[in-house]
Amino acid sequence: MQTLNELNPNERDWLLISIAHILMADRVYEDSEREFFEKIIEHIFHREAKVTMPKIEKILKGMPLQPLSSINVDRPEHIVFIMDVLASAVYANGKLLHSESVVFYEAGHCLGLAPGTLTYRLNLEGEKFRVHQKLESFRKQLKGELSSN
Repeated sequence: MQTLNELNPNERDWLLISIAHILMADRVYEDSEREFFEKIIEHIFHREAKVTMPKIEKILKGMPLQPLSSINVDRPEHIVFIMDVLASAVYANGKLLHSESVVFYEAGHCLGLAPGTLTYRLNLEGEKFRVHQKLESFRKQLKGELSSN
């Protein structure tokens, strides 16, 4: 996650709040989502940005979600990175939920991205997720076949 360290504090804070919005869009904070978010928080908060934590805690406790604010990101590679992380957040619970997708599109809109670009990125993440699931299934099946021989 080298790019994460390159984001400025405002971009990191916005990204964390956006992730929290996606994870809580369905009002359920599952263990898989918690693990995903904790990895990101540990990486970001080992140094700074503690100011954002109270906002995130309110979101994770089920407080009503406020609309995400727009953000100006100057470097295109930061926008790509942010959208990669947000797309991963949508699939953090192992399923594509409409409520989480809506927040993903809202976040993309706040970054100034077109719906077609967002659809493409979300579909790409979905395909990546499906391939990962297939590989895991194949590994388990292969392991079972090898141990039965």
